[in-house]
Amino acid sequence: MQFCLFLLLLLSNTLANAQVGADCQCDQIITENGTYKYDGKPMPNGTVCIKAGNYDYLQFFNYEGTEANPIRFINCGGKVILANGLNFYNCKFFKVSGSGPDYGIRIDKTAPGAQGVNVSGQSSDCEIEYIEVAGASFAGIMVKADPTCDPASWQGNLVMRNIKIHHNYIHDVGGEGLYIGNSFFGNGITRTCDGVTKQVYPHLIYGLDIHHNLVERTGAEGIQYGCAPDALVHHNVVRNTGTSPFASYQNNGIQIGGGAGGRLYNNVIRGVAGTGIIIVGHIGTTLVYNNLLLECGGTGIFCDDRVGSQPDTDVAFLNNTIIGCGKQGITLYNEINRNTIANNVIAKVAPGPNGRIDYVVLSQGATATISNNRFSASLDSLKFSTTNDGGNEFMPADDSPLIDAGTDVTSFDVLYDLTNNLRKIGSAVDIGAYEFMPMSPSTLILYPNPLREVLTVQAKTTIGHIIIYNEQGVVVAEYSVFEPAGKLVQVSVKSLPAGIYLITVETTTGRISSRFMKL
Repeated sequence: MQFCLFLLLLLSNTLANAQVGADCQCDQIITENGTYKYDGKPMPNGTVCIKAGNYDYLQFFNYEGTEANPIRFINCGGKVILANGLNFYNCKFFKVSGSGPDYGIRIDKTAPGAQGVNVSGQSSDCEIEYIEVAGASFAGIMVKADPTCDPASWQGNLVMRNIKIHHNYIHDVGGEGLYIGNSFFGNGITRTCDGVTKQVYPHLIYGLDIHHNLVERTGAEGIQYGCAPDALVHHNVVRNTGTSPFASYQNNGIQIGGGAGGRLYNNVIRGVAGTGIIIVGHIGTTLVYNNLLLECGGTGIFCDDRVGSQPDTDVAFLNNTIIGCGKQGITLYNEINRNTIANNVIAKVAPGPNGRIDYVVLSQGATATISNNRFSASLDSLKFSTTNDGGNEFMPADDSPLIDAGTDVTSFDVLYDLTNNLRKIGSAVDIGAYEFMPMSPSTLILYPNPLREVLTVQAKTTIGHIIIYNEQGVVVAEYSVFEPAGKLVQVSVKSLPAGIYLITVETTTGRISSRFMKL
């Protein structure tokens, strides 16, 4: 039911974006570079249209909608391309949306040290979607306000709320792909104010939700967030990160920084120079589950505490699949927390200098409840399903020892797997990020769904032909594959416009149909 509602919401957003592209219905039209200011009074349900074309930079100050009717910033009449960034300062209750079949707003390489999209000052309650950042000098998208000598910028006086960043494409940036929240929660920042040196502390973010973003080829972390106690970070793809870090240990996949907590789940992280998921200075309950980590140069998952971390809180690592790490699988230094490590697959970890393979390491007095994990030096014994080109998708095949071998995790409210299937299908929870789905001849499995580029198809019987129809019933793609029963078949849908599609699969027992959403 939750997934169906999620799909309907995505469909409504996609249709709304298509209509906006055709009929912008603008309250203000932007046609030139520069700084635009609003008087700060609420502008309910206002639409600021950026006319299609090429721009150097755009800055917006003091635009304020309402919770029920946020101001929308959209492209109008085609794609908007900015060479040097898109900035929002002291703006509240607003939404930035690149409308159209592709990312309607693109930011190319920015000036040295600049961000692709920047939200700062007293800003709050914003949503950023369908933006492509294709080469920012520093961060792709940054949302934070560093504390200054003005008390209004200090923790306790300034709070950002309801920051939603989703369905964006961030790539080839010099720093972090997403840099959300300040990095100095615990120690603060030293400022000299009227000749007096003092420590000032950064604001918190409540209601942070980062999802369905594609982040790749970043100089530092793919996603870094801090000062966000109840964050939800999920369904993101992060790959090839940490290619040219500007400091040691800033070459990781996803980083949870000081003052951050909540849930990090259902992400795919691949080709990371450093650590796959690094947690440094979390606050409150922190749950990391259903993540697929592949080919990390360092440790798969690392967790430590810092100044400001809360003791006696739950930190849990559940149902993650960690394959091919250069160091340990999971390493914990957070001795002040109640740690749980359960239902994880850790395989192909490189041996250390002493020749020993360390799947789980507890140091500095850290302890953990460890149960129902599966460790393996190779992949063969795990019996993963394979794709039509012979590769692994890291889903359990029907004879995998991972099936029904996990421990119950409903107390952590982990109810679904990486593909949004129910977490417990058989007699017990499976181990790893994917739950095995037994199939009947009429079962058709599609994932990911929604998706961007490659659709994976699986059926109980031999697949002979695949036909994809658009919403008007027109055939838009056909594939002849002839793959045996149970084999995972991958087809590219990258060239299709965003929308809902019907897929029909011809098998040896008849036709099976289902629907998927292309983002």
